[in-house]
Amino acid sequence: MGAVAGGASFLAGAAGLATGWPAAELAALGVCIFSMVLGSMPLPQKVAPLMFLGVVSGVALATGYRLLVQPYLDGTAMLILTMAPIFLIGGLGRASTRTALPALDANMCFLLASQAGMPAAGASEILAGSAALILGAALVAGTCIALPRRPEGQAARVAAVLRDDLRRLIAGPATEAAAARHAARSTRGILRLMLHLGRAGGMAALPGRPLAVLVLARAVAMLAAHPEGRPGLAALAGFAQDPAGTARALEALSAAAADPDLGRSLLLAAAALKAGGRILGPVGKGVA
Repeated sequence: MGAVAGGASFLAGAAGLATGWPAAELAALGVCIFSMVLGSMPLPQKVAPLMFLGVVSGVALATGYRLLVQPYLDGTAMLILTMAPIFLIGGLGRASTRTALPALDANMCFLLASQAGMPAAGASEILAGSAALILGAALVAGTCIALPRRPEGQAARVAAVLRDDLRRLIAGPATEAAAARHAARSTRGILRLMLHLGRAGGMAALPGRPLAVLVLARAVAMLAAHPEGRPGLAALAGFAQDPAGTARALEALSAAAADPDLGRSLLLAAAALKAGGRILGPVGKGVA
């Protein structure tokens, strides 16, 4: 998202230079600020409408201030007296949970567009600057709404990475070092998966049960660390092609296992495959 914000700012600045529009600085500034702000949020498409409302409110207030008040200011004392009520209203808006988000953008855009302390300008310059700032916000907010970030797809991609990592762990040498490396990677994957699932509204956002990927990772690590876990790992080699058949094979191995810990690890892997749905197998062929 940092690269996206930087690229958008560069393009906005380049467009301003190419067109020679005097107010392009404010438009490029708006693109830069709002792309960074929305890009740092998990679901920017939900915040974008509120942000744009705040931008329009702040710019409209600043436009009125520059047209109706700024030409008649005489010294610092008058500037402070005219700005104080606006700061008070903005502070009250920030203090309310219902208006805090748009009020933040309104306050910021008022300070940017009002040019407080600067000499009075003509109406055309004021309107052009206000329109430029709103244009920058509209471009970013509109892009976020038109191209929403989809946590369901992000969660599915993380689950696929975890599944492929499991396949490499199963196919590789069953050493403690390999299990430790996989545990570190899967821990990071767990955090990403849980974040995306939380944003998507829970596990129902994906087919099957996504946490089965994590359960299977734990079972594989346990089998890799067990002296007699190699047959179970061998049975897991084809889990992505036939989750149901692999689960039955693991249950059979568990019934024949003499070591209770080994039997529990095999059953854990079988249960994960049964719960995994299409995440752990080919689309449409997983275990429901």
